[in-house]
Amino acid sequence: MKRRYSRVTAHALFHAALITLLLGGCQTVSERPVTAATSTSPLTPPPSAPRLPAPLWYSGQQLVQVGAWIGYGEGDTLAEAKQAARADLSRTIQSQVTSQITIERQQHQGEVVVTARSAVEELSRAQFSELQTLRSEAINQRFYVALAYDNRPLWQRLEPLLTAAAAPPEHSVQELFSASPLQQQLQRHYGYGSYRPNAPLTLSHDGNGYRLHAADQHVGVRQREVALLLPPTQLSPQLGLRLEPQLTNYPPEQLFQVVLQPAISGYLSLIQIFGSGATVLNLANQPVTTAALSLRYPDPKRYEGLITELPAGQSETRVVHLALICHQPRDLSRFSALSSEVGQQPQSFLLGELPALLQGCHWSALSQRIGR
Repeated sequence: MKRRYSRVTAHALFHAALITLLLGGCQTVSERPVTAATSTSPLTPPPSAPRLPAPLWYSGQQLVQVGAWIGYGEGDTLAEAKQAARADLSRTIQSQVTSQITIERQQHQGEVVVTARSAVEELSRAQFSELQTLRSEAINQRFYVALAYDNRPLWQRLEPLLTAAAAPPEHSVQELFSASPLQQQLQRHYGYGSYRPNAPLTLSHDGNGYRLHAADQHVGVRQREVALLLPPTQLSPQLGLRLEPQLTNYPPEQLFQVVLQPAISGYLSLIQIFGSGATVLNLANQPVTTAALSLRYPDPKRYEGLITELPAGQSETRVVHLALICHQPRDLSRFSALSSEVGQQPQSFLLGELPALLQGCHWSALSQRIGR
């Protein structure tokens, strides 16, 4: 709730003081007490300076930025004003979710409904670096701020990183993600046979989330957009990767095993990629030969299998099982190992390192849908 103040002129203050003097009665100089000790009435503090009105851009709340939600806030410090603006942004998004769900369910068969609902929760985790300061002004030690949250889809926010004039990245580096939903969106919306960033796109994780980089520019990937980066099923006959049982949809708490029938020798590693973008190492550099008819993970002599989990509050998710056989062992020390405890969250987010890891190796990716 913003406070509004009316302008008080010096002329009005003079009349107010005059009326107060008249109501209190007239006194001569000789009738006033000489010292505070002989006074019978408390001292009246001097009147505080009137607070100036908020700037017009703030009180009118009519700032516009294409594709962005805008929140307004004020406070005694700039930090307080930004916190208030972020809270205002959350209320703005919540008020729009209902109408968006109705429209988007018709246009996208419900796929973007989750996006609209998750935007509020995601904004609460957003860093100030993700929010653009549209206007900021201090008046009489009172701070006013307008923050913008770019709500455009990822492919649109990536436009500054893309150019038709530059050469495409090396295919081998981008091969894992060449058929990802994001790649398909870039091809569809920008009309390229293969999208052409001004430098090879790289992916990193800074502790708050993933970022796509090209040269000295970057764009943050929001949590609900990570699924756009995950590779679809891409199977190589050299590995014979499959899951058992083979289901179109795996219910929560379903036991299953990863099965391989390798046609080549080398060092086998298995990595799970979760819908959050977390990467978990299941098996590292295990020697395999073509003499093995099939390999099962986990070892059925010791474990019943892996178990599917559904993140809290979600009705479905996807997990990608990545198998690679390399001629030499790979350095996988940065990947988190699989935990045997249900609900234990993985700690490594190394999607960006996978393309380089796969170079020179035979690999397969299998996408597993988990849902109720």
